Parts: sequence; C-alpha cells; structure tokens
Amino acid sequence: MRYLFVLSLLLSTTAIAGDDFRLGSTLLLSIGESEAIVKPLACRYTDALQLKVEKQDARIEELKVFYKDGSSRTVKVGKEIGKDQRSAWLKLDRRKCITKIRVDGYSKRKMAEVKIYGRRD
Repeated sequence: MRYLFVLSLLLSTTAIAGDDFRLGSTLLLSIGESEAIVKPLACRYTDALQLKVEKQDARIEELKVFYKDGSSRTVKVGKEIGKDQRSAWLKLDRRKCITKIRVDGYSKRKMAEVKIYGRRD
C-alpha cells in the first residue's frame, strides 16, 4: 500500500512538470540593448509565458508576442533574471496561437541564452 502511494506521487509530479513546453530560444547580446526573435517550429497555443536565462545574467525589458490571427501583444517584463533562473509566469490575455516572440533586452556580459516556455491549460 505504501509503495502504491509513493508511485502515485511520482506519477502526479511527472504530469505536473510536463504541463509546460518550450516555444524556442534566442541569444541576447551585451552591447547595448538587443532585439532577438523566437519562432516556434509550429503554431503553439498558450495563455502564459515563462523565461529561462542561461549562460549569463540578463535584463529583459519586454516581449512582443505575435499571433496567427495577425494581432500582437506587448508584455512588459522589466526584470533582471539571473543565470539558470526562471521568471514567474507572464499571463497573456487568453489562449491564442503564437507564431513569433520578440525579446527586447540585453545580457549582463558576453551573451545570454533565453528560452521561452508556454504552458497547457
């Protein structure tokens, strides 16, 4: 009985961890502010975004999210994100198909990789 309980906890944790998916990644340069583009391989539906910064600390000013229907939305971030850290989830208006994301910001040193994740409802 005890093993069954532990197994059910492991399976439920795996299901929760799998609720987010990677939309893509881009590099931010350190020379002034740079603009970087993320284009998902396929149109992905999500209502929130999360950023993960790797290699160097970065300052993310804003994201401009482009949708399949031709509309776009600017999401103000205005935060420094440390190396190997994730942002909080950035809520979008509603669940829509994302075709492109522009990341405005800069790396604290040479360059930082920014990975963008979406989540399923």
